[in-house]
Amino acid sequence: MTIKEVEQLSKMDRANVRFYEREGFITPERLENGYRDYSNDDLQILLRIKLLRSLHFSLEEIKLLISGNKNLTDMLSNQIVKLEQEKKDASYAQDVCRAIQNDRVAFADLDARKYLDEISRATKESGSSYFSVKGDELPQVFHPWRRYLARMLDMSIYNIF
Repeated sequence: MTIKEVEQLSKMDRANVRFYEREGFITPERLENGYRDYSNDDLQILLRIKLLRSLHFSLEEIKLLISGNKNLTDMLSNQIVKLEQEKKDASYAQDVCRAIQNDRVAFADLDARKYLDEISRATKESGSSYFSVKGDELPQVFHPWRRYLARMLDMSIYNIF
């Protein structure tokens, strides 16, 4: 079957199908003209991947399932525990939002320390990383030679004047 048929049957984008192929999840045969020929097994694997990714399984976990190194029942039990923890964390976040809302404060008057301390305490008790803020930092760029050359250019221009 062609990639267009796989797209229609799986309701996945072509880029996703190709990604899973590059990652080694599926290996379609090549026809004489170089086109990929996807089998029904490839389609079933893609549908299983789509289902598990919808349930927030990682690609590494899915690879372990496909290779047979992990049991689906055990992985589902672990996932249920993770999802329960996420549900508790989201519920706690709702409680904090309601508490802030009930205090009826404006942004300028918000006592962030009070709520951050409560969140920190709850995070320590549960061991969850739900409330950690990641991705808001700029990566440190360290290029000593570039900085040296820029500094020398600045000094040269400064000496001209």
